[in-house]
Amino acid sequence: MPDPLRVLLIGCGDLAARLARRRTTDWHFTGLRRRSVAVPGVELVTGDACSTETLQSMLAPGVDVVVATLTPPAFTDEGYEAGYVAPARALREACDALPSSLRPRRLLWVSSTRVYGENGGGWVDETTEPQPQGFAGRRLLEAERTLLMSDAATTVVRFSGIYGPGRDRLIRVVKGGRIAPAVPVQWTNRIHSDDCAGVLAHLIECEMRGEALANLYVGSDCAPVSAHMVQSWLAQRLGVSPVEETVADSVSAGRRCSNQRLLDSGYRFRYPTWQDGYQELLADT
Repeated sequence: MPDPLRVLLIGCGDLAARLARRRTTDWHFTGLRRRSVAVPGVELVTGDACSTETLQSMLAPGVDVVVATLTPPAFTDEGYEAGYVAPARALREACDALPSSLRPRRLLWVSSTRVYGENGGGWVDETTEPQPQGFAGRRLLEAERTLLMSDAATTVVRFSGIYGPGRDRLIRVVKGGRIAPAVPVQWTNRIHSDDCAGVLAHLIECEMRGEALANLYVGSDCAPVSAHMVQSWLAQRLGVSPVEETVADSVSAGRRCSNQRLLDSGYRFRYPTWQDGYQELLADT
């Protein structure tokens, strides 16, 4: 019987837990997180992802794939530096200190489409030059570039707005009775949390089959939509008669994220459109 696939989860929050629930009998998960909270199916270690020494000790026994799904301790420049840049630097140093024969086959690093600066309603994909406008996007991009300098094979996945169980902010906003205006158009992008886990599992499976992986994928569903349209749709199903908010004509038009590279890799979405995901979420809640 072959040895199990050894997966190290750095950051064991919702996405990592969903990935672990998709496991097969030949996958073994070890997790590193700041607080000691049990995650089903994961052998948990409490520690600091910013510590090179901690990461070296977890990588040393031999790890096939590392999956980093981190969150910042605060929505500040310092919080994003501590939550993304410092762990990326520590992980690169820990991997590069290992002999090449002991390095993980693949590092999967979860980032965000915040790194894009396109705010005129245009399309963005993996070839679009990032031009982040705020501290969050700048720190996320810095973390990506830090890790991509590693000697270990690295793939970054930029997820768009994640929704799903426990991530129902938009539903709560609509229940409050206010929605985005139809004009000016504000484009939005999203992905269900189950598909986030599905994308990560898919990329791991591609790696283990020996298929070539790109160093970057945009993780977003197949249906970019205006904020007004998705909120109007939710309001109708919630039985809410909302008032359109007034916004300045200069408000950002947002961007539309293309997931074609991910589709070309063979991934098939469980929730290819926002209607698919929200319809089930509304039924559950």
